Amino acid sequence: MVMRSAVLIVVLGLVGFAVSCSNQEQAKAPQSPPQNTNTASAPPQAPQSTPASDVTSERKPKRPPARSVTRADVAKLYWLEGAWRGTGAPKPFFNKYTFIGGTTMKIAGFEDEELTKQVESARYDLKDGMFANPDGKDRFGASEISDTYLELVSLSEDTNKVVKMERLDNGNIRATLEWTSADGKSDSKSYILEPLKK
Repeated sequence: MVMRSAVLIVVLGLVGFAVSCSNQEQAKAPQSPPQNTNTASAPPQAPQSTPASDVTSERKPKRPPARSVTRADVAKLYWLEGAWRGTGAPKPFFNKYTFIGGTTMKIAGFEDEELTKQVESARYDLKDGMFANPDGKDRFGASEISDTYLELVSLSEDTNKVVKMERLDNGNIRATLEWTSADGKSDSKSYILEPLKK
Protein backbone atom coordinates (compact mmCIF):
# COMPACT_ATOMS: atom_id res chain seq x y z
CA MET A 1 0.00 0.00 0.00
CA VAL A 2 2.90 2.34 0.74
CA MET A 3 4.58 2.06 -2.64
CA ARG A 4 1.25 1.98 -4.45
CA SER A 5 0.27 5.28 -2.87
CA ALA A 6 3.61 6.69 -3.86
CA VAL A 7 3.07 5.76 -7.42
CA LEU A 8 -0.34 7.33 -7.57
CA ILE A 9 1.07 10.63 -6.47
CA VAL A 10 4.46 10.61 -7.96
CA VAL A 11 3.92 8.86 -11.12
CA LEU A 12 1.10 11.03 -11.83
CA GLY A 13 1.47 13.98 -9.99
CA LEU A 14 4.70 12.47 -9.92
CA VAL A 15 4.72 14.29 -6.84
CA GLY A 16 4.79 13.82 -3.10
CA PHE A 17 4.00 10.19 -3.08
CA ALA A 18 7.49 9.45 -4.13
CA VAL A 19 8.96 11.33 -1.29
CA SER A 20 7.21 9.87 1.70
CA CYS A 21 6.69 6.49 0.13
CA SER A 22 10.26 6.05 -0.94
CA ASN A 23 11.48 6.89 2.55
CA GLN A 24 9.07 4.43 4.13
CA GLU A 25 10.17 1.71 1.72
CA GLN A 26 13.78 2.39 2.66
CA ALA A 27 12.99 2.24 6.35
CA LYS A 28 11.43 -1.19 5.93
CA ALA A 29 14.18 -2.58 3.70
CA PRO A 30 16.61 -5.00 5.38
CA GLN A 31 20.17 -3.78 5.78
CA SER A 32 23.04 -5.74 4.28
CA PRO A 33 26.81 -5.21 4.08
CA PRO A 34 28.41 -3.41 1.12
CA GLN A 35 29.13 -5.52 -1.95
CA ASN A 36 32.49 -3.90 -2.58
CA THR A 37 34.75 -4.08 0.46
CA ASN A 38 37.59 -2.23 -1.30
CA THR A 39 36.02 1.20 -0.80
CA ALA A 40 34.70 2.67 2.41
CA SER A 41 32.01 4.59 0.54
CA ALA A 42 30.49 1.61 -1.25
CA PRO A 43 26.69 1.66 -0.97
CA PRO A 44 24.94 -1.14 0.89
CA GLN A 45 23.68 -4.05 -1.16
CA ALA A 46 20.11 -3.70 -2.39
CA PRO A 47 17.48 -5.86 -0.69
CA GLN A 48 16.66 -9.06 -2.57
CA SER A 49 13.20 -7.73 -3.37
CA THR A 50 14.74 -4.89 -5.38
CA PRO A 51 16.09 -5.80 -8.82
CA ALA A 52 19.75 -4.92 -9.24
CA SER A 53 18.89 -2.83 -12.28
CA ASP A 54 16.77 -0.59 -10.06
CA VAL A 55 19.66 0.47 -7.85
CA THR A 56 22.10 3.26 -8.61
CA SER A 57 25.47 3.19 -6.88
CA GLU A 58 26.33 6.88 -7.08
CA ARG A 59 24.46 9.94 -5.91
CA LYS A 60 23.77 12.22 -8.85
CA PRO A 61 23.86 15.99 -8.53
CA LYS A 62 20.45 17.59 -8.29
CA ARG A 63 19.18 18.94 -11.58
CA PRO A 64 17.35 22.27 -11.50
CA PRO A 65 13.84 22.70 -12.95
CA ALA A 66 13.58 24.31 -16.38
CA ARG A 67 12.60 27.98 -16.19
CA SER A 68 11.79 28.63 -19.84
CA VAL A 69 8.95 26.15 -20.44
CA THR A 70 6.34 27.31 -22.99
CA ARG A 71 2.83 26.27 -24.00
CA ALA A 72 4.42 24.49 -26.95
CA ASP A 73 6.48 22.43 -24.54
CA VAL A 74 3.43 21.47 -22.49
CA ALA A 75 1.72 20.40 -25.72
CA LYS A 76 4.52 17.88 -26.25
CA LEU A 77 3.19 16.00 -23.22
CA TYR A 78 -0.20 15.18 -24.70
CA TRP A 79 0.96 11.57 -25.07
CA LEU A 80 0.27 11.32 -21.33
CA GLU A 81 -3.41 12.19 -21.73
CA GLY A 82 -5.89 9.44 -20.99
CA ALA A 83 -6.41 6.66 -18.47
CA TRP A 84 -3.65 4.24 -17.50
CA ARG A 85 -3.25 0.99 -15.60
CA GLY A 86 -0.02 0.84 -13.64
CA THR A 87 1.92 -2.33 -12.81
CA GLY A 88 5.03 -2.96 -10.77
CA ALA A 89 3.46 -2.23 -7.37
CA PRO A 90 1.94 -4.92 -5.10
CA LYS A 91 -1.45 -4.11 -6.66
CA PRO A 92 -2.38 -2.45 -9.95
CA PHE A 93 -3.06 1.28 -9.76
CA PHE A 94 -5.02 3.52 -12.09
CA ASN A 95 -4.30 7.08 -13.20
CA LYS A 96 -5.96 9.59 -15.47
CA TYR A 97 -4.16 12.55 -17.05
CA THR A 98 -6.11 15.51 -18.37
CA PHE A 99 -4.79 18.69 -20.02
CA ILE A 100 -6.70 21.95 -19.63
CA GLY A 101 -6.21 25.18 -21.55
CA GLY A 102 -2.78 24.22 -22.84
CA THR A 103 -1.08 25.13 -19.56
CA THR A 104 -2.43 22.72 -16.94
CA MET A 105 -2.07 18.98 -16.43
CA LYS A 106 -4.33 17.30 -13.88
CA ILE A 107 -3.59 13.83 -12.59
CA ALA A 108 -6.06 11.69 -10.69
CA GLY A 109 -5.29 8.36 -9.02
CA PHE A 110 -7.96 5.72 -8.54
CA GLU A 111 -8.32 2.45 -6.67
CA ASP A 112 -10.46 0.82 -9.33
CA GLU A 113 -10.31 0.22 -13.06
CA GLU A 114 -13.70 1.89 -13.51
CA LEU A 115 -12.15 5.13 -12.20
CA THR A 116 -14.91 5.68 -9.66
CA LYS A 117 -12.89 5.68 -6.40
CA GLN A 118 -10.43 8.56 -6.55
CA VAL A 119 -7.72 8.45 -3.87
CA GLU A 120 -5.03 10.91 -5.06
CA SER A 121 -4.72 13.99 -7.23
CA ALA A 122 -2.05 16.37 -8.49
CA ARG A 123 -2.02 19.45 -10.70
CA TYR A 124 0.79 20.94 -12.77
CA ASP A 125 0.57 24.49 -14.05
CA LEU A 126 2.72 26.54 -16.40
CA LYS A 127 3.62 29.78 -14.65
CA ASP A 128 6.54 32.16 -15.12
CA GLY A 129 8.35 29.66 -17.32
CA MET A 130 8.02 26.74 -14.89
CA PHE A 131 5.77 23.71 -15.24
CA ALA A 132 5.23 22.59 -11.66
CA ASN A 133 2.71 21.56 -9.03
CA PRO A 134 2.20 24.69 -6.91
CA ASP A 135 0.71 23.02 -3.85
CA GLY A 136 1.50 20.18 -1.49
CA LYS A 137 4.28 19.20 0.85
CA ASP A 138 6.42 17.66 -1.88
CA ARG A 139 6.58 19.90 -4.93
CA PHE A 140 8.05 18.94 -8.29
CA GLY A 141 8.92 20.90 -11.42
CA ALA A 142 9.72 19.78 -14.96
CA SER A 143 13.42 19.77 -15.80
CA GLU A 144 13.06 18.18 -19.25
CA ILE A 145 10.15 17.82 -21.68
CA SER A 146 10.00 16.17 -25.09
CA ASP A 147 7.56 14.27 -27.30
CA THR A 148 8.52 11.04 -25.54
CA TYR A 149 9.97 12.05 -22.16
CA LEU A 150 9.14 14.00 -19.01
CA GLU A 151 11.49 14.51 -16.08
CA LEU A 152 10.32 16.08 -12.82
CA VAL A 153 12.70 17.14 -10.06
CA SER A 154 11.99 17.96 -6.45
CA LEU A 155 11.75 21.68 -5.69
CA SER A 156 12.82 21.09 -2.09
CA GLU A 157 16.38 22.18 -1.35
CA ASP A 158 17.20 19.16 0.80
CA THR A 159 15.99 16.35 -1.45
CA ASN A 160 17.19 14.68 -4.63
CA LYS A 161 13.95 13.04 -5.73
CA VAL A 162 13.31 12.65 -9.45
CA VAL A 163 10.41 11.24 -11.49
CA LYS A 164 11.06 10.16 -15.07
CA MET A 165 8.31 9.20 -17.53
CA GLU A 166 9.24 7.71 -20.88
CA ARG A 167 6.94 6.84 -23.75
CA LEU A 168 7.80 3.38 -25.08
CA ASP A 169 7.53 2.19 -28.67
CA ASN A 170 4.61 -0.12 -27.80
CA GLY A 171 2.50 2.78 -26.48
CA ASN A 172 3.16 2.06 -22.82
CA ILE A 173 4.88 4.43 -20.41
CA ARG A 174 7.76 3.60 -18.10
CA ALA A 175 7.66 5.71 -14.92
CA THR A 176 10.79 5.67 -12.78
CA LEU A 177 11.12 7.10 -9.30
CA GLU A 178 14.59 7.95 -7.98
CA TRP A 179 15.40 8.99 -4.43
CA THR A 180 18.31 9.19 -2.01
CA SER A 181 18.08 7.80 1.50
CA ALA A 182 19.47 9.45 4.62
CA ASP A 183 22.63 7.33 4.39
CA GLY A 184 23.38 8.66 0.90
CA LYS A 185 22.32 5.57 -1.00
CA SER A 186 20.49 6.19 -4.26
CA ASP A 187 17.65 3.90 -5.29
CA SER A 188 15.11 3.75 -8.07
CA LYS A 189 11.96 1.85 -8.89
CA SER A 190 10.21 1.58 -12.24
CA TYR A 191 6.56 1.03 -13.10
CA ILE A 192 4.83 0.36 -16.40
CA LEU A 193 1.66 2.25 -17.34
CA GLU A 194 -0.54 0.62 -19.96
CA PRO A 195 -3.46 2.35 -21.73
CA LEU A 196 -6.65 1.51 -19.89
CA LYS A 197 -9.00 -0.17 -22.32
CA LYS A 198 -12.66 0.59 -21.73
